[in-house]
Amino acid sequence: MELNQIPHLPIDAESTRQIRNRTKLQKCLLLGLILASVVILAFIVHTVRIEIGTCGTPECMQIAARVLEHLDKDVDPCEDFYRFACGKVANVTSTENYPKRLLKNKISQRLQELLEEPIDETDSPIFNYEKDFYSACIADKKGAQSLKTLKEIFNDLNGWPLVVGSSWEEQSFDWLEWVSKFRKYGLRHDQILGFDVMVDSINPMKQIVKLYPPPYMGMPKGVKEVAVMFGANDDVTLDREIGDMLDFMKKIQEIRVKHINYTHEPPTRALANEFQEKHKDLDWLHYINSLTEPEHTIRPDDYLEFMYTDCVKTALELVRASPKRTVANYMFWRAVDDLYSIIISESLDIYDMKRTRVDICKEILRYNFSPWSSFVAYGKKFLTNNSRERATVIFNHVKREFKRLFNINKWMTEGDKQKFRYKFNTMTEIVGITNDTIIHSTYHDLFKDNLIPKDGFLKMYLNLKTTLNTLSNNARFQQHSQDWRYLQFLLDTDTIYFGTQNAIMLPIGALQDWYYDEYGPMYVNFATIGKNLAVTFAKVITSIDVAFEEKIRWSEETLKNYEEETNCVEQKEVKSLMVQYYDYKILELGQIVGLKVAYNAYKKWVEENEEELPAKGTGYSTNQLFWIIALTDSCFEDAYDFNFFVHNEPIQRNPNFASDFSCSTNAKMNPPKKCSLL
Repeated sequence: MELNQIPHLPIDAESTRQIRNRTKLQKCLLLGLILASVVILAFIVHTVRIEIGTCGTPECMQIAARVLEHLDKDVDPCEDFYRFACGKVANVTSTENYPKRLLKNKISQRLQELLEEPIDETDSPIFNYEKDFYSACIADKKGAQSLKTLKEIFNDLNGWPLVVGSSWEEQSFDWLEWVSKFRKYGLRHDQILGFDVMVDSINPMKQIVKLYPPPYMGMPKGVKEVAVMFGANDDVTLDREIGDMLDFMKKIQEIRVKHINYTHEPPTRALANEFQEKHKDLDWLHYINSLTEPEHTIRPDDYLEFMYTDCVKTALELVRASPKRTVANYMFWRAVDDLYSIIISESLDIYDMKRTRVDICKEILRYNFSPWSSFVAYGKKFLTNNSRERATVIFNHVKREFKRLFNINKWMTEGDKQKFRYKFNTMTEIVGITNDTIIHSTYHDLFKDNLIPKDGFLKMYLNLKTTLNTLSNNARFQQHSQDWRYLQFLLDTDTIYFGTQNAIMLPIGALQDWYYDEYGPMYVNFATIGKNLAVTFAKVITSIDVAFEEKIRWSEETLKNYEEETNCVEQKEVKSLMVQYYDYKILELGQIVGLKVAYNAYKKWVEENEEELPAKGTGYSTNQLFWIIALTDSCFEDAYDFNFFVHNEPIQRNPNFASDFSCSTNAKMNPPKKCSLL
């Protein structure tokens, strides 16, 4: 047989039938497999199509969760958009838990953690000093060590009459000398007169000293308890002396009210020698130089200026006519009251301020370190370069769109427009923080010879106050204080415009959490910080809620045109500190402008980049999500920030909203007249 020859085997009928049956089964299985494959493939294609049309990144999913947490889908967005966007949380969520409050709490906690970190030699010296300062404050929680230190200082000052009683030496007391002594110890020393030394704005080659009336102080509580704590005998004499002191304080306040609240007398200005001839109440040069040396020596040809002349002179007459003991008790009490939170433990808080030692220590830092170096350290740690660069992109797009709309508005005269064009063209833009190294080094250079760690917190604190008292009359420090003014707002959560510096600031605090995500969708960032920026630009025009600036007046023609252009925005009676202080209509128009500019700026960004994908699971487009998110950070109100979106007006006035949500022409959210400042 050939090797390649196949033998013929016999096949019976039964075998043929079995083969034919197996072939039918295989055909059925194959068909089922094909059908299953088609279904699976269709599902995969459908899923891919969904994923392609939406964004499923962690940032997008977080946005989706927040949006769905707020939305009430049972409400028609074209009838009541506020209830649609905020329906699940409005009026049911505590103001303590609304986004801005939560963010502020988070910033405060992070700041505390920074201050509690160990000393790091790579940090700036001034920041490390702040850490030492804060640590010493926390350590003296009961105030016992600080109280002991203050008692020792008072003994060096001949004693507090309320405490030492009959052993007090009245003949040695002269309030002028004691003011100087209080200042050298770092104690409060403006009990009788306040003053500032600065370069004269009229004649820059000269100095000017501005003298102020005694500062306001509410009538104190717990004087007796504090005096006893210092060692006073609790008897009838103590009660009588406290009564005399309170009567003196009441008269001081009555003088202030009479001369400051109800008169508008101009300041009295003259050369020091001429001023002395006219006002012989005391030796002014001697008094001022005792408080300003060694930083300054006021000469006879420098200027003095009384603010509220009659008030100052009447207060001095009261001091001369009052017993020395009463005046001394008043001065010592003002010094104690200024240090009250430092020397009194939480359990003896007669003012019932309900503040923790941590709150007190952070507050002391904030009021005495300006700029607060910890703010700069916070920025370095939590604001990345990428985050700042992306925020700058938003800033530039918003500013560009605002200027475009401003230039084409029809209601403002060309002369008035020119005033604001100059502002916009010369405006300084601050996103987060810049030049932090320069800030640290300059600040340290001013303080390096003075900020020496002391034994105990109160000694550190008073040493700092002494340093600040000296530097307050230093021209270089005064200039840097002006330059650094914006730094105290670094951790705020709202955009701020500084009029005197013509600078607009997007603080670090606003570039976090709900309000900004460097990796998140830009429609979110434009709807939050973009809107915030645009509202602030609108305030530059209206000159309301602007830090350190007088309002620029519009011409009569502009005012008339403005009223005609914006007459569709109604005044509303609302209970709000903000609205009571400012004009509701102008504030509302700011929100209308803010939304319009931010939306337009976002659409321009999309043109220059690419269309974004909406967050997966929401069922809304990116344009619709812009409007929803623009409201969801405003679903809450507190005592100050009135919620302008409750009445839907800022949304109603924008035609893009009605288009994005396909609102009919008779819908409440789509009124026929759409008015806006721009």
